[in-house]
Amino acid sequence: MSLPSVLSDLLMSFDIFTRDKLDTLVRFCAGGACPTRIAGHANAWASGQSRLQQRLAQLDPSTGDKRPRADDDENGAAGGSLTNGNGVANKKPKLAATAEDGVHDTESLFTLHSLSITAPIRKKVDISITSEAIRLTNPTNGNLEARIPLSIVKRAFIASNLGKNKNKEQWAVTLISADTYDKKGDAASQAQLAFNVDKSVPGGKDGFKTTAGADTQQELHAKGDETLPLLQAFLSHLPPHIKVCVADRGSQAFRSSSGQPYVGAYLGAKEGALCFLPQGILWANARPCEFYALEDLAPDSDTPGMGGVKTLSATGRTFSVFVRRKVIPSPDAGDEEASDYDEAEEGEETEFAMIDGRESENVNAWIRKYRSQFGRPRDVKGKGKARADPQDEEVMQRNDDSDASDEDYAAPSESDGGEPSSDDESSNDDDSTQTVEEEEVEGTDEEGVNTDDEDNGDEEEELDPARHPLLRPGAMPKMSKAAIEAAITMVIQDALDEEDDGGDEEVDELE
Repeated sequence: MSLPSVLSDLLMSFDIFTRDKLDTLVRFCAGGACPTRIAGHANAWASGQSRLQQRLAQLDPSTGDKRPRADDDENGAAGGSLTNGNGVANKKPKLAATAEDGVHDTESLFTLHSLSITAPIRKKVDISITSEAIRLTNPTNGNLEARIPLSIVKRAFIASNLGKNKNKEQWAVTLISADTYDKKGDAASQAQLAFNVDKSVPGGKDGFKTTAGADTQQELHAKGDETLPLLQAFLSHLPPHIKVCVADRGSQAFRSSSGQPYVGAYLGAKEGALCFLPQGILWANARPCEFYALEDLAPDSDTPGMGGVKTLSATGRTFSVFVRRKVIPSPDAGDEEASDYDEAEEGEETEFAMIDGRESENVNAWIRKYRSQFGRPRDVKGKGKARADPQDEEVMQRNDDSDASDEDYAAPSESDGGEPSSDDESSNDDDSTQTVEEEEVEGTDEEGVNTDDEDNGDEEEELDPARHPLLRPGAMPKMSKAAIEAAITMVIQDALDEEDDGGDEEVDELE
């Protein structure tokens, strides 16, 4: 498109050097690429363009609720279909920053370059953390793709993962703003950041690049370098109230058959990783991610179908993990109801299915280790010290293989462990004398004793599901296929024999 004649004549009146400077200025203001003659200032060019665009946005005189035509065209070109002719795209809005927010996000503290993320968008971006927010920018033109304020970030995790190809170890980084995700809720308040990074820097020209600070140059890390220290350096700029949980291979809290701190599972039709951590259960490598903190789980219960975490298997080849949150008491409830977490009402149950049956014992071991902490608030104090952080308790519990059901087999003892006194000796003598007398009575009246035993045997105790392994939820006796077929054959044979016997009796009566 040609310029007006007045501007064209003005432009032609400039000399060649002035035209080059003007061309550079126009490129900079219009969002163009950095010219080759000043390629050494490419980083400053990109950051300066983003600041300029934010300042220009403040000068936009448009008012009202209508969106600019350029935004509508951009949304349509991005793949969102327009409905009702009103220019509104059928896609979720980007988590973009406003012009006011962008003013405070210019100084980057640490940047991870050219990483493919899965949330909040699926794209390759530069991840920069500032003192106020995490900014996701386009690596090519520096445009802002999404922004997550640090004030809403609640938890951060770095978990070992095998990735989709199952043969390359990675770090799965997950930052969440809320433990639960409500599809009908505000997306901005439930923002998540999720991406995977190889544990060692891969080869190739791209490699792994980071930038520490706003004015420093990009650092290309050598092939084979560990990436965990770089991720920890990035997350160290999070607010101090966010404690980063790191779950490495061979974790003491949970270890699968492959040595990883997670098991593969399905939530509905979505595949993901169910990580068992000292703080709770993390559903990662899926959209959206969720976290089940120990204090938010329903208290453990032996009642079938109740409790915070249960396992159930129908075939033995695979099993499901059922996780249930407790219902938080309303603020209007009384103090007794709010403090009685042991009798808290249990909420909706979530099923994570299609887990390899070989992981059943590992999952049950984690449940036994941490079920005493289900539903217990972190700030509740007992007779002694306050409850410690689960990550700190991991070292104390790693050698504890005891089971809560072991106390059923403990022999009762009233001894205090001290030396016997004279009273104890005299009581022992009385007991021995009484035992001799009882033996004489038993010898003279043997029949009466037998009668009492028979009477007591008639009153059978009701089996307690908590004491009988086959009465627990999901328990099934293990039978081979041959045994099942043999049992079916016996039942069919008995039925056929009864029919034959009945026919013979009818013939005899007729005779």
